Amino acid sequence: MNRIVKKNIIAAMVLAAATIARADIVVDDFSGEVGSNLLPKGGAWLADADTWPAIGGSSKVTDPIEGSDLVKGDIYSGDNISKAYTDNGITSKIYVTADVSTTKKWAYAGWVMDFMKPAPLDTTKPVYELNSWEKRNEVDLTSCDALELTLSFDVDRMLWIDLFSPQIERMNALAPQWGWRYTGTGLMETKKFNLRGVTGPQQKWKDDANKVPLDLKTVTRIRWLYEGMKKGTATAAYDTVGHNLTIKKVAMTGTTCAITAMPGSSLPIVARSAAKSALAFSAANGSLRFDNVTSGLKVTVRNIAGNIVAEGAVNGSHPSLNVSALKNGVYMVQAGNGKAGSFTVLK
Repeated sequence: MNRIVKKNIIAAMVLAAATIARADIVVDDFSGEVGSNLLPKGGAWLADADTWPAIGGSSKVTDPIEGSDLVKGDIYSGDNISKAYTDNGITSKIYVTADVSTTKKWAYAGWVMDFMKPAPLDTTKPVYELNSWEKRNEVDLTSCDALELTLSFDVDRMLWIDLFSPQIERMNALAPQWGWRYTGTGLMETKKFNLRGVTGPQQKWKDDANKVPLDLKTVTRIRWLYEGMKKGTATAAYDTVGHNLTIKKVAMTGTTCAITAMPGSSLPIVARSAAKSALAFSAANGSLRFDNVTSGLKVTVRNIAGNIVAEGAVNGSHPSLNVSALKNGVYMVQAGNGKAGSFTVLK
């Protein structure tokens, strides 16, 4: 049976408005609620295909064990999405078998992750009736350096991974979004997709007549789409075989990386660390409390400039460090010889 593994999240939550703490930000590692990411107003995961198989679609996304159609899961109730959650992340088998029709020479299937839940001004309509730019769930990623993904896809099959902007769609519906081509190796690997420079996002195809500039200030979602593309080909190489896609972690990285909500939306500050450790801590009431501490452990707290602002020792009898004197800001925590994580102080 598929199950969710509660991994050790090295994180501390402090609520405020507008910004997520500046650090490498783990958007999702699939240790939280099924169907939504780890952000405070975490957006939904959606399995997506060109049309539903029930009405003649040429693509589908299924869970790898039962073969259930994941696209039929509702975007905000997560109906079948839970069947894709396993110990290794969100796992699926993707089929793209033919063009949609003789007049629509394309097909796709894959996953979509919204950064935030919709917060529309017009609440008289259901979400699915709103234009993408009316949902008001856009985030600003301009302070981040890269999108970091841990994923696996079948060897030599290509994904199109993009950062979807509804404002690009609004300006010109024919303009391709900006993203990257990723070729699967069949192995789980961690890849960084730079947000700038020659290795940064590109448009899927060259179209000067419909070109719209990259806009990292109005991103709503990440999309992982398989279009039947095979390494070394410029057109679809369709087959009837299901191709395995697993997404294990999604992160935004950079020394000053912050995910900021669009004006008028609220997004609490959450400090998260991408570092691996057997140690976890929580921040509350002016102290850091460490779990799983048995022997003595030196703890050092630094500000974003790298200066030590608090230090002490914790152990099984005294697992907490007093940090009540710290001013508002983001702080990094070192426990023993390794980085334990980061936290935010808001008073």
